[in-house]
Amino acid sequence: MSARLIAGQAFGLTNPVRTQSPLFYVHGELQPGGRIGIPSEYPERAAYVVAGRVEADGWDYGPGQMLVFAGRSDPVLTALEASTVMLLGGEPLGPRHIWWNFVSSRQNRIEQAKADRPCGSFAPHGSSPHQTHHKADADSLGLAFEIFGVFGRVNIGTCGRVR
Repeated sequence: MSARLIAGQAFGLTNPVRTQSPLFYVHGELQPGGRIGIPSEYPERAAYVVAGRVEADGWDYGPGQMLVFAGRSDPVLTALEASTVMLLGGEPLGPRHIWWNFVSSRQNRIEQAKADRPCGSFAPHGSSPHQTHHKADADSLGLAFEIFGVFGRVNIGTCGRVR
């Protein structure tokens, strides 16, 4: 097993990358039978299986699956084959408001995104009329999007006006 701390604090190590809140982000490589625990000092924790297959608490997980762990449990991942996993978590950042694919810590940002959607800020994607995505041109976006409060915030204005 090998692991690399990308950001935050875990396993008695600290990465010098500056973060906005207490967190950990770890890249792990496991050989078959290899095991890795999830840092228990954080209340919000998850593992994402990038490649391979892992077992946790009697369940089998594969590529593209994210495991979210409850409270202060003490989960351990065991590789069923050579596996790559990303471990992540941190302290709660407060409530998150979600509507469609918009996520924000402020309800007014969600309401702004709802208002901007009919302005043509979003285009159909794929064969389903219900699937949509953001246009690549940032000037056309009308949303505020916050991810974990760690990577900062993007504030884009109403119907093409950058704030």
